[in-house]
Order: sequence, then structure tokens, then C-alpha cells
Amino acid sequence: MLEEDRLFNTLALLFGIAHVFAGSGLGRLLAQRFARLGSTLILWDVNAAGNEETARLVKKLGATAHAYTCDISQRNQVYDAAEKVPPSPLHVHRK
Repeated sequence: MLEEDRLFNTLALLFGIAHVFAGSGLGRLLAQRFARLGSTLILWDVNAAGNEETARLVKKLGATAHAYTCDISQRNQVYDAAEKVPPSPLHVHRK
């Protein structure tokens, strides 16, 4: 099985860490890559506008995406964002 096949119908959580944000740059490229591979995307970022733009871009690629403003250095924001994520029957890939 190709690695690309393993990501189809998976749920991908992308969040801002060490200057890799879902709303821009490398984070946006990763989101687009996961979208092309058929993943559903959960996007967390402190940059609401950039995050929404990434969600718009990956939706144009045919992906399902949910964008949430979240500062992952703040535990309460992580819990709040996690509560907002819709339930999914998709496989969560853990390597």
C-alpha cells in the first residue's frame, strides 16, 4: 500500500508549531498536500484570517476542512477548539 493510500479518508489535525502555521507557509502547503490525498482537515491557528484562507484553498481542492482559531500554548483554548471539532467516523492515522 502506498503512503498516499493510507491517508485517504483520514482526519488530519494541523496546528501552529515553531513557525509552521496552518494559516500560511509550510503549514498551508501541508494542508494542501493532505487535501489532495483525500484527508479531512482540522486547522488550528492563532491567525484567524490566514487559517480561513487555507480552509478556503483546500476546499477548492475538494477537501472537507474545519478552521478554528486556537493558540496551542493555551491549554483552555486547545480544549475549547477540540470540543468544536465535529465527530468523525474517519480513521485517525497514528504512526
